[in-house]
Amino acid sequence: PLSAHHAPWQAATMSDNLPKGSFRGPPVQPVQQQAPHAPQATTQQDFAKLISARSQQHPNSSVLNLLSALQPATSSQLQGPGTQSSSPVLTPTASVQPQPQHLFSTVHPGMTHMRRPTSLQTGTVTKSAGPSVHSHQAYPEGLTARVVQACTASCPGVSMSSWCQHEISVPHIDWHRVYEDLPSEYLHSTLARGYERFQMGQGMEVLLVTDPSHMPDAILRLRKSMQDRIIAIDLEWQPDYSPTSNNKVALLQLSSATTAVLVRTSSMRFILHPAVRVLMADPAVTMLGYGWEGSDEGKLQKSFDMGWKDFGGFLDLQVLAENLGYGKGQGLARFSTRVLGLDMPKNKRVSRSNWAAFTLNMQQIKYAALDVLVAGQVYRGLRLWHSDPVPCPGCKQAVGGSAPAHTMTCSLTGRVFRDLASYRLACKTSSVTPTVRDCPECGRLESLLPATTTQTST
Repeated sequence: PLSAHHAPWQAATMSDNLPKGSFRGPPVQPVQQQAPHAPQATTQQDFAKLISARSQQHPNSSVLNLLSALQPATSSQLQGPGTQSSSPVLTPTASVQPQPQHLFSTVHPGMTHMRRPTSLQTGTVTKSAGPSVHSHQAYPEGLTARVVQACTASCPGVSMSSWCQHEISVPHIDWHRVYEDLPSEYLHSTLARGYERFQMGQGMEVLLVTDPSHMPDAILRLRKSMQDRIIAIDLEWQPDYSPTSNNKVALLQLSSATTAVLVRTSSMRFILHPAVRVLMADPAVTMLGYGWEGSDEGKLQKSFDMGWKDFGGFLDLQVLAENLGYGKGQGLARFSTRVLGLDMPKNKRVSRSNWAAFTLNMQQIKYAALDVLVAGQVYRGLRLWHSDPVPCPGCKQAVGGSAPAHTMTCSLTGRVFRDLASYRLACKTSSVTPTVRDCPECGRLESLLPATTTQTST
């Protein structure tokens, strides 16, 4: 449904010297607004009179301050007496905040020339009429967003778990700053006993809930922050160091695009609050997981006697990545690098820490919050690409569209590999040349065989 016509600035190149993790947006032109009933000067005499009048109003101001309050006049505009200028020259200016030059930071740095945004919405995100759990409030002050409309039934992506059948809102967030910010610098406030708030910057916040009595308020805040139906979900638990160990979920993470709620179930006798269950089962909400069929589904069932089938809606971002041609078995950190163009801070020391400890440290809070916030932004970035797919300059496949499946089979053993890393290792061990690789530009799988070959093999 988006327009196919793009302005020249939308065809950015790799030589544009853009910040890492960003893609180009429209050039910002300085805007000058004329104050109502403001005095104007079009001649040298008028200019002298205006300076004199202003010096009488502000006797303690220097000449430099008086001049800085006025727009500078060019020699062509300061004409002789009696000559009228074609436009006002000297007008007090109003302070105008420039709009961000970049739509949002979700693109591989080597592919900035592929972004062709067609519109930019700021402030309140407009929504269609009808019942919805989403709030019509604006994003936090200073945060802009792009609305991506739902695809029609004729879109090929609709068959992939209906991932593009609903409208989403993509906020502009500088993820480089989010990654680099020290958690010790977060603004911290205690809302109540067992209920804390951390402001991460970039308009994002984290709510840490230890006391179950505050869960309804935390879920209400989460719902109010929603500008689309996506809620990312993740789980953390105390590491299982033995085959017989099966620890319950100690921390459940939920997030909209800008608000993360960390639920410390280990402090709630491992009981999931009804407010959380109602949110998960809401048919107007789509829960977004990553590699959910691995350990997360089993842990959720063991801990709370529920699974993804009990959700009102569910999408597995890892499965979606496979359908879009990114290969199987990619972790969130690797995949977010493909989309955001930045290395996600994944620390094994933090990921395998004690999530059931009496208190969580700031590194754990940042790690847990980013797990869900980044997953949601990666999904929204994919939707933005899908709304206006363009060919990759490397593999020529449409970025954002579905991709053909590549069968990775070793001709020496006949073994079929699911992930590219294992396939590459087998090729190296067998001293044969791989016939499938990941595109260095977009990161998706591409065949190195002639186009007429339907199956790739070694």
